[in-house]
Amino acid sequence: LAPKLPISRSTEIRRQMVSTEMCGILLMMASGFCVTIDMVTSRMIEDSGWPYWYLVSGTCLVATAACLLFIYVSKTAWPEQKDMKWVIARSLLESLHWHSTILAVIIGAAP
Repeated sequence: LAPKLPISRSTEIRRQMVSTEMCGILLMMASGFCVTIDMVTSRMIEDSGWPYWYLVSGTCLVATAACLLFIYVSKTAWPEQKDMKWVIARSLLESLHWHSTILAVIIGAAP
């Protein structure tokens, strides 16, 4: 009989957790739920006459400042220069996606 090798606690915990595929599915479902809630509240804010774009801009500025502060405090390494084009493209395209979705809801598309 071969001796039983000790299993670390983290390996034991990982075996009990959901698979990476299931985790991805759950995260996509949560993302869809959050986007739907955001679209509904965007429509409600717009219908109530609040300055929607000022609220969104202020929120984005606060979130950006919080992210930059976290990067500074945690001493996170910045991407290499050759990878910056992907970082900028990802953020630009996500921003365009988000704003076009919000505009579609505001002009009347159902979320």
